[in-house]
Amino acid sequence: MDAAWEIHAIASLPRALGALGVGILNAADARAGGGAAVAQGARQAVKLPAKVYHYTRSSVAPLIERYGLLSRTGSIYTTPDPNLSPLQAQIDLALPPNRGLPDALFEIDLAGLVAEGVQVTGPWLVGRWYNMPGGGIEVLIHATRVEPRFLRRIR
Repeated sequence: MDAAWEIHAIASLPRALGALGVGILNAADARAGGGAAVAQGARQAVKLPAKVYHYTRSSVAPLIERYGLLSRTGSIYTTPDPNLSPLQAQIDLALPPNRGLPDALFEIDLAGLVAEGVQVTGPWLVGRWYNMPGGGIEVLIHATRVEPRFLRRIR
């Protein structure tokens, strides 16, 4: 598939997703080698959302509430979308199907983390992993731990 066609195919996303759509267009433009014609002003800085969300299993939620979100790799995967059902989260965020559905949801104070100097990248489209289609939006927190004071359990 031609990368320029892909950009054309998602040209309506900025209107539907606001600042996230600009990030998607910029990612598509970068994939096309940076020479694609995108809407004027689409290269503006993408404003990160103040809150992001982490979908997980309820069996580990009490540990997260007590110790925070931990990562062995230094990357914590989040999404700006708080409205995914457990099944839709597994599909859109390409979560491993052998772990069960993510029936717990945490809100993360991203603005607070950024104010503390934590590096964040994204938003961008989730690719295909673990035979799951992806297609959702993710924001990556570059940290080995998000302290409980930045978390709020939604469900």
